[in-house]
Amino acid sequence: MSKSHICVSFSGMQLYEGCPSAFQRRYILKEDTSHVPDGTSPAAVRGTRVHKGVENYLLRKEPELPEEALAFEGLFEGIRDGRDALPEEKFCFDEDWERVPFEDKERGRVRGILDIAYYDDETNTAYVQELKTGKKYPEHSKQRSLYGLAGLLMFPEADNVVVNTVYLDGALVDALTISRAQMESYQYVWQRYINKPQPPQPYTAKKNWKCRFCPYNAEVGGKCQTGKK
Repeated sequence: MSKSHICVSFSGMQLYEGCPSAFQRRYILKEDTSHVPDGTSPAAVRGTRVHKGVENYLLRKEPELPEEALAFEGLFEGIRDGRDALPEEKFCFDEDWERVPFEDKERGRVRGILDIAYYDDETNTAYVQELKTGKKYPEHSKQRSLYGLAGLLMFPEADNVVVNTVYLDGALVDALTISRAQMESYQYVWQRYINKPQPPQPYTAKKNWKCRFCPYNAEVGGKCQTGKK
């Protein structure tokens, strides 16, 4: 099966960096994983619940925040009451960095979902709030970079974008500010990341600690032999 290009997400690019073969099996070969029971971890279920709870609070569908988000009650209350915030805002950009519908994978080259996005016309600054439950990981800084670029493209009136990774469990925030003057540099860097997993290429398997969780591992009924013990 061949494909001229793949519209990638941040998680897809991370999957490729970890194991090109797993990326190919998921996004190109689309190998069946029905042999693996739904193994959604309790941490993932919790994260989804908290994200949905914050979204419902911002949309005034729920009067209170989830308990896990109460350390940032002032932040979320300010966003709800004072900003025209866009929770779960989807983006998709084509090869010219023009926005296209999220579902348009034929034209799209990179896409994702911002947890919260809004524009402050008093400071000409766009804000992206990315919510995390659980631990901090090094790849979160790279995600801030991509989502900051997305913020500049989505809010063309903004001079700057501030991306905050909000760690709900640790009551911590890591931030990145990108100016519009830096946008072309970020586009150049991310174009290279987007191009790296594109076909055709060998998509070599890389054995690592994640193999035991991989649905393509032969030990759990998949076709990949590399991850076997």
